[in-house]
Amino acid sequence: MAQLLTYEEMKQQYPDEWLLIAYTKIEPDTLQVLEGEVVAHSAEVEEIYRSLPLVKGQDAAIEFVGQPQADVAYIL
Repeated sequence: MAQLLTYEEMKQQYPDEWLLIAYTKIEPDTLQVLEGEVVAHSAEVEEIYRSLPLVKGQDAAIEFVGQPQADVAYIL
């Protein structure tokens, strides 16, 4: 059985990593993940993209849990 974690637990267990999360609870107004299963984690977002087939048919999110690098531009 999958281990469900809160978003805060994910941040503690996987600091400064990209996460692929099969979520079970989100905040409806902000779409912030509240709880779910970490399906994949990596320091490199490309690894997360390659893991996307693992969540086919599930509600999923990609999140970075850490501080953004000051010398990197992010496009959302």
